[in-house]
Amino acid sequence: MSNMLEGLLPVGAEDAITEAAELLKERGILLTAAQKVSLCRAERDALTDTGRLVFGETAAEQILRGFWDSAWLAGNEDGLEEDCAAALEELTWLFYQFKNETELPDELLIRRMRELFDGPCRGSAELLGQVELSVLTGSDEEELEKEEDGDEWD
Repeated sequence: MSNMLEGLLPVGAEDAITEAAELLKERGILLTAAQKVSLCRAERDALTDTGRLVFGETAAEQILRGFWDSAWLAGNEDGLEEDCAAALEELTWLFYQFKNETELPDELLIRRMRELFDGPCRGSAELLGQVELSVLTGSDEEELEKEEDGDEWD
């Protein structure tokens, strides 16, 4: 898998995604090696489609850490892992789309995505993708400023 991801994802990205996927085990959701590879491919494709680069934590890793305990990732009993893996891939792609359209820091973007996913979108990544940017970015500018004030790169 490393050759496939070379140049697009940081070294060790697949190990970090595997580690983050361990959180799902607490919920009885076990992603297969093939599903983890598919998630890496989805992230690679999202990076290519959006013209973005990643340094540090990948979006897939951040999405796993931010969404692992969402009740909406449970899917149905027959396709639990398949539904969860597909949702994670869609959320990763949406993350990069939103990054191109907003200036939200990663943590805040994932938090807002999760709030909408768990709330009005009722677990639908498709509906999340249709959310107006003004809803995603929120009207609370103070929260964004607070996030930016904590940025060590200021």
